[in-house]
Order: sequence, then structure tokens, then C-alpha cells
Amino acid sequence: DSKAELRPTPMHDRPLTWLMSPIVFVVWCTFVVSITMATWGYDVAPGSEATVPEKWPSGARITKVGAGAGSRLLCFLHPMCGCSVVTVNCLEQLLAESDLSTAPQVVFVGYVPASHPEWAEEAILRRCRQIPGATVLLDPDGADARRFGITTSGHVLVYSNEGRLLFDGGLTASRGHAGPSSGQDALLKCLRTLEAADQRYPIFGCSILTSGSSDPRRAFSVIPAPAGIQ
Repeated sequence: DSKAELRPTPMHDRPLTWLMSPIVFVVWCTFVVSITMATWGYDVAPGSEATVPEKWPSGARITKVGAGAGSRLLCFLHPMCGCSVVTVNCLEQLLAESDLSTAPQVVFVGYVPASHPEWAEEAILRRCRQIPGATVLLDPDGADARRFGITTSGHVLVYSNEGRLLFDGGLTASRGHAGPSSGQDALLKCLRTLEAADQRYPIFGCSILTSGSSDPRRAFSVIPAPAGIQ
């Protein structure tokens, strides 16, 4: 018979494509899961522990409110921390929608190292300057952040007019998470009653005394203001 007999190709003579496809798929899935878990772990990991003074620290360039006035709210920011944009939006909305008899004096404290003076004009600080009644104070090399024991961007403090600490913590449930949180509820109660919160609330943000954002996603863009807040 002149026709060649068709025989199946032995396994050892076949290309390895049939084997490589599932291996590549498994490797790809493992990589995606690893990245997802790492990102999730980063999102829910609070900043390092801070030691905040119970009384207004002496030597602070920020002046405390005078007798008879309301409270003073400080929000410490790293200008390159994308996580803290949500804190600013959240704080703006909370203050706009609250029915406080006496509004706090709001001060955003922006860390500006000597090596990066241009950070003074970063988008997040420009945004803070647009919030009605708020003041932006630049903090050269983090001098005031150190006086108040601050380690993480997005850390919010409230002191009474006598200089007593009322609130100490963050306003988001995780890094860059917009939505309700126990920190927001506690802050609002504190501002209404001028009574100290019963605990510190976790702060989710970048390390405040660094030369760059610690967020691997480098989310520097400003998130639009919440609906109804301009």
C-alpha cells in the first residue's frame, strides 16, 4: 500500500503547548491573587502608633482657641498621600451637613519638607484652601506634626478651648475608602457635645514624615467633591 499509515504521535514527540497553557494560567492566577491580597492588606493596615498629648503642646506654632470659643480641629496631611484626599472630602461633607451650634476652627496642617517646597501647592492643599472657614498651615519639615505626635497622614485631632484633647483618630474605614465609619460618628458626637471620645480611631494613610507617598499605587489625583459639595 502506497499510502502511509496514520499513527498517533507519541506523547514525548508532541509540543509542550498542551502542558504550558494550564501552567501559565495557574501562574497568572497565583500572581493576580497575590497582588490582590497584598493590596487588600495594605488598604486595611492602619498607620503606625502615635502618641498624642492630652493637653495642647507648648511651643506649637498653631495657636489654640481662646476662652469662650469653640473647639479647634486639626487635620494633618502629607500632600502626596492619595489616601488622605478622601479624608478631606469626608471632613468637608461632615462639617457642611452637621447642625453644630458652634463650628470648630478647622486647620489643615500640610507637611512640606525643605527638599520639596513645591508641595505647598499640591492639589490636596489647594483643595483645602477652598473649604469655607478652613485654614491651611504649612508645616516645614513636620515640626508641628512631631509636637503633636503625628505619624500618619489623615490624622484628625480636636482640642477644646481649654486645650484638652477631645478626639484623636482617622475618619475612613480603610485607606482611601469613602463611606461611613465609626470615626466619623465619634467626631460628630464630639463636636456636638464637646465631650472626649472614648477611644482612638485607626488612621489609614501614608507615613506623614517621608519624602514621598508610601502608597504603591501613587494615587495623587484629587477625588471630586461629594455630591452637593462644591
